[in-house]
Amino acid sequence: MERANLLDSEVRNEEQSVSEVQSHTTLRLTVRGCLNSVAHMLIGANVFVALWFSFKSTPISAFQLHVGLCVVGYQLLMSHAILSLNEDNAWSSRLPVLYRMRLHVALQIIGSVLAIAGSVIMMMEKSVNFTSVHGKLALAALIFTSVSLINGTISFFSNGRRNTIKIAKMNHVLCGTAAFVISSVCLCFGYYKNSFKKWASHDVAIVMISITCLYTAIVVIRPGKTFIRKFLNVFKIKVC
Repeated sequence: MERANLLDSEVRNEEQSVSEVQSHTTLRLTVRGCLNSVAHMLIGANVFVALWFSFKSTPISAFQLHVGLCVVGYQLLMSHAILSLNEDNAWSSRLPVLYRMRLHVALQIIGSVLAIAGSVIMMMEKSVNFTSVHGKLALAALIFTSVSLINGTISFFSNGRRNTIKIAKMNHVLCGTAAFVISSVCLCFGYYKNSFKKWASHDVAIVMISITCLYTAIVVIRPGKTFIRKFLNVFKIKVC
């Protein structure tokens, strides 16, 4: 009788442990899914306001093209290129891994081309470049974008040494994440320019900066974890 009670107690404890694990897993997945949805909504709001500001008048100037191309390239396409690899991403989570990789590559290439084009248009328009904080950040984002594009192409099409591919992928994740973060900071400085504050208001500028910072933090969570994992794997560092 005592043995049967002991077995029943062990079974109940195991069932309780399994239930707690499942509950924690469900909660974690729910939180990650909600954060992903919030990021999508904030990105949409941000891009909408930026495009509304950039194309508020005609004829379209070099400045308007610069804002439109860079916002769509960096904030819309490159952010979704990052999110497309996330298994919690609503619109790509059910796709096979290979299709998600191809989608990531396509979004990354198109976004990079648009962002680079937007930057080049503004550089050609101005006689002196990269004197302001906004301009210097734009240059840094442009450099990291170019390096990320090269490393991503190498890692996607390379059939060479495995360690070389791992390092290329690690550099791609690092440079791509850095490019996106720097572009977001650059956009924040753009929102704080007098041209935007005069069109909207100081309070709206602060709101848009807050929105940009919030979804940027959400987007880079996954690539940040991926970079740390790849770094530890490449250099064989064990975490206790």
